[in-house]
Amino acid sequence: MELPERLVAEGHRVRAIRLPGHGTSPPPARDMVDTTGGDLLEALVREAGVLEKKHDRVVLVGHSMGAR
Repeated sequence: MELPERLVAEGHRVRAIRLPGHGTSPPPARDMVDTTGGDLLEALVREAGVLEKKHDRVVLVGHSMGAR
């Protein structure tokens, strides 16, 4: 079972987002070349802001599949 499905099964609300440069091209991930840490942080801050308007508590969970 994938992490989001497991969290939902345990009673949590889950919103999974696709970070900039991720999952848009097959390996090697060409879109990652021009993606910076700032791009990733900006996406997370923006998403957290949206969720904080709707919920009293927001928890961000990172899940890495690893890299070469």
